[in-house]
Amino acid sequence: MKKILGNLGIYSVILIALSGSVYAVGRTVSNKSATIDVTATVQPSCTIFANDLLFQITNFSKKNSYTGRTTLSLLCTKGTSFSIGLDKGSSPAATITNRKMKNRASYLNYSLYRDVGNSLLWGNSQGSTLAGIATGERQTFTVYAKIPSGQKSEPGKYLDNINVVVNLGSGANKLSYQLSVAMNVILKNTETPGYNNR
Repeated sequence: MKKILGNLGIYSVILIALSGSVYAVGRTVSNKSATIDVTATVQPSCTIFANDLLFQITNFSKKNSYTGRTTLSLLCTKGTSFSIGLDKGSSPAATITNRKMKNRASYLNYSLYRDVGNSLLWGNSQGSTLAGIATGERQTFTVYAKIPSGQKSEPGKYLDNINVVVNLGSGANKLSYQLSVAMNVILKNTETPGYNNR
């Protein structure tokens, strides 16, 4: 190590001397320069927040349909494209069209939507997710829910668990990055004495 440093010192003296002699005879010295590119890559990142969806119903009637809503919030790196998908839930035989809440051996069908008119199902396949571009600020989205009429409900608490999945990127730029969180769907059904679930 000391030997190398010593040789470098000698070379530097020689270069300085040569530079001085060239300058003395009036010649111009062309200074060659190089550029260094400095780049930074910002990897996309996201945080997802999910609130429970709660139906609070007294005297559930099969003649009526019931609606509810909750919100999801997403905080991603600005400019990141994303899609939010909701799976079919944890109940057996559930589908995106007919999800199921369970209370012991009883089930209630319900559906989740992207729009207040309950026409756009919210699923986890292409065409049924909610897509957007991140603003760099926390963005909030509403999940709409509907329990269709024609069903009987035993009194008690019904529960389902929805997995919320966020995919980043789209098309050829789609990333393998996924983020998921659980959202509980809850129905609390209470009956007054003698109601008998009409």
